[in-house]
Amino acid sequence: MGSWDAALDAAGVRGERLRADFTRQRRVVARYRFPQYAAVRLLLPRSVVPHLLAATAFMHHTDGLLDGEGPLR
Repeated sequence: MGSWDAALDAAGVRGERLRADFTRQRRVVARYRFPQYAAVRLLLPRSVVPHLLAATAFMHHTDGLLDGEGPLR
């Protein structure tokens, strides 16, 4: 089991589709702002990492929409 799977387990994220959704949001943040992503992964407890990354992906997505850049992929 990788550290991301362990973080999902610690955060109580169950179900294959839900885990895939959280993983997709993790990739968005890692591509968009890698230093923020790395800091979250290194400094915060596993149980909050998936939720914080999903919230960060949402924040970046809405910021891009408001700035007229379109959705992040």
